[in-house]
Amino acid sequence: MLELVRIALRNLARNKRRTALALAAVLLSAGVMVTLRGLVNGVQNSIKETVIGGMTGSLQVHKKGYAKKVLGGPLSLNIPADDAFLARLRAVPHVTAASARIMFGAMANAHDVTTFAMVFGVDPRAEYLVCPHRRDLLKTGAGLSSTKEEAALLAGELARRLGLALGDQGALLAADPDGVMNGVDFSLGGTLGSNGLPGVDTKVAFVPLSLAQRLLHLENRATEIAIAIDDDKNLGPTRDALQAALGADFEVTTWHDVAHIVDEVMSLQEGMFSILIAIFLIVALLGIANTMLMSVLERTREIGTMMAVGVRRWQILVLFIVEAAALGLLGSLLGGILGSAVTAVLHRQGISFELMNGVDMLVRPSIGLRYVLRTGALAMAGAMVAAIYPAWKGSRMRPVEALAHV
Repeated sequence: MLELVRIALRNLARNKRRTALALAAVLLSAGVMVTLRGLVNGVQNSIKETVIGGMTGSLQVHKKGYAKKVLGGPLSLNIPADDAFLARLRAVPHVTAASARIMFGAMANAHDVTTFAMVFGVDPRAEYLVCPHRRDLLKTGAGLSSTKEEAALLAGELARRLGLALGDQGALLAADPDGVMNGVDFSLGGTLGSNGLPGVDTKVAFVPLSLAQRLLHLENRATEIAIAIDDDKNLGPTRDALQAALGADFEVTTWHDVAHIVDEVMSLQEGMFSILIAIFLIVALLGIANTMLMSVLERTREIGTMMAVGVRRWQILVLFIVEAAALGLLGSLLGGILGSAVTAVLHRQGISFELMNGVDMLVRPSIGLRYVLRTGALAMAGAMVAAIYPAWKGSRMRPVEALAHV
C-alpha cells in the first residue's frame, strides 16, 4: 500500500501542469467556501448582536400568558419590578443585568396635535446595560436620564408631527390597567432614528420607567424584564434556572422566541449558502474527475505495463483514488489557509453594508477551525468519489489492449 502511495505522489509530481489545474480548482473552491462561511457568520453575528443588544436582551421575563395576549391588554399582566425582585434575577448564574420595562400604547399631544405612540418605559441606567445598542438610536439631544423623569425620546417623525423641538413640552395620555385615562407632561429630550433596529418605527417613544409607572399607576411594577447574560452559549441553562427560581406564575422566553423572524432569516441564509457551497464543490469535483480521466487516457500504456508485471486491478483502482485524495487534501489545505487569511483580514477591517433604509451595518466575518477542517475533509472525500469512475475505467483495461494503445 505504501508503494502505491509513493507511485501516486510521483505521478502527481511528474505531471505538473495537470496537477496544478486540479489543485487550483480545489484550492479556489475550498477558499471560497471558507470565505463565504465567514461572511455568513459575520452577517448572522451582526444581526444577533443588533437584535439582542438593541431590542430584546438575551432573555425576557413576563407574567404567565403575556406572550399570547401581548396585543390585548398586557398592562393587566404586570409583574414586580422592585429592587428585591430584580436582585433575585441578577443572582441567577450567568445573569449580568436586568432591566424592567413597560410597553403600552398612548396618545401623544403637543401644539393641538394628537397622535398615537407606542411607548416604552425603561430604566435609564439598567436598559443600557441590557441593550447597549439602544444608545445608537439617539440622533439628537441627550439620552434618557434618571435625574430628569420628564425627559422623553421620540422618533424623529413623531416629534416633527407634533411640532416639537428639543426642550419643548408635550403630554402623554394612556389608560391604566383599570381602564382609567391618565396624563403626564414630558419634555422632548432627544429624537431617535431606527439605525436598523427592528421594531423602531415612526411612532415610537421612550420614557423613563418611573414616568410610565406614574402614568399607568404601576408603581414598582413592569410588564417585562429584559435580561442580559454573559454568553449566548448559556442561553438555555440560564432560562431554565430563571424559570425554576421564579415558579409557574412567570414565563421566561429567549430572544429566539421573541424575535423568531430572525431565525427564519438565518435559515434562509443557510439555505442560500448551502446552494452556493454545492455549486463550488461540484466545480471542484468536476475538475478532479476531468484530471483523473485525462490521467487514465494518457497513461494507458503505463497501466497495461503495470498489469503485465502483476499489478492487480484493485491496486490500479486504489492508485488513482490515492492521487485524487492527495489532490483534495493539498488543495483543501491551501484553500482553507487562503480562506482563513482572507476572513481574518476582513474581520480586522470590517465590511460596511448599507441597508435599504440607508443605515450602515458593520459586518466582521469570522470562521472557526472546525469548519475549516470539515471543509478539508469534505473536499478530500469528494475528490475520492469523483475519481471512482476514472479509476474504475483504468482498472478495467485489458493488458494487451492497453499495451497496444498508441
